[in-house]
Amino acid sequence: MEQPTQRILAAFSDEDQFLHELDAYLHQFTMQRQVSGSVHRLKIPGHDSIAFWPPKKRSAFSRVAPSSDLYEAVTTAAMSFLLDRFRIDNVWDIGAYSGYFSMVAASKTGSTSTVHAFEMDPRRSKNIGLTLAGEPYAQGRVQNHLAGMSDHEEGERTVWHTRNDFYETKPTEKEFQESVWRRLKFRMRGMHDRNILHEAKVLVTSIDSFAERHGAPDLIKLDVDGYEAKVIPGALRTFREKRPFLLFELHKSERLARLGATRQGLMKMLFDCGYRAATFSDHHDCTKAKVERVTPDSPAVHREKTDLFLLY
Repeated sequence: MEQPTQRILAAFSDEDQFLHELDAYLHQFTMQRQVSGSVHRLKIPGHDSIAFWPPKKRSAFSRVAPSSDLYEAVTTAAMSFLLDRFRIDNVWDIGAYSGYFSMVAASKTGSTSTVHAFEMDPRRSKNIGLTLAGEPYAQGRVQNHLAGMSDHEEGERTVWHTRNDFYETKPTEKEFQESVWRRLKFRMRGMHDRNILHEAKVLVTSIDSFAERHGAPDLIKLDVDGYEAKVIPGALRTFREKRPFLLFELHKSERLARLGATRQGLMKMLFDCGYRAATFSDHHDCTKAKVERVTPDSPAVHREKTDLFLLY
């Protein structure tokens, strides 16, 4: 099979054209909510409609753009662009949460890609399975895994998690409780259960280990709220040898520090694997999301905010 890097050269005259067309795609990208009684569907151009849930009411003080009510519009657009322009046979949705991006990947018209959804919260994983069971395009194509990605394979074991954080050893209350400011910020967005600790038995694996058994991915969506500090080191062989597209959120170093990582250190690992990179000036609103090329010295690598990166 051709590697993604070779497919870029075949599809675009150069890297500038690739980034220019991605930028143009974002700015013309639209999604439409379809409502029939209590049933909500989302129509993405070039995709079958997918299951969708009404957005929670946001506080007037929330800084999140209204366009984000359609959920991660920029990530959705970037994924749709890659699925539209390249032959993507194997998609991994790591930190699948509700299974939304697994549905985006599987619903692409004409696509026959296999999609793997990885979610370490048993309740969410069960809900993903129930949702996908009602989506005709997902039948036989989306594999739902109760699993957490780490830096090495451990097999099935007990882990601990809050709504957004994953722990391989039981944390103290001080370790899993967020700051007052973060709790207030997310409560204003309707999220009141971020600081409750749960215990679960899940598969703990790594990208390298899973790829060795099931084949390497062509595209990875990774959003694990700081746990990318463990996930990325467990994928370096796959990244060096296969270089799948990687669409991921890189969090502030303060979120990575509990795992001994920094933004600069993680990005260096990726650049050392031979990747090039781009980020988006706004990762909530497609109309503002200018695509920006990133080098190891770029301010985007060193600033302290949550950014959406595309590695290619």
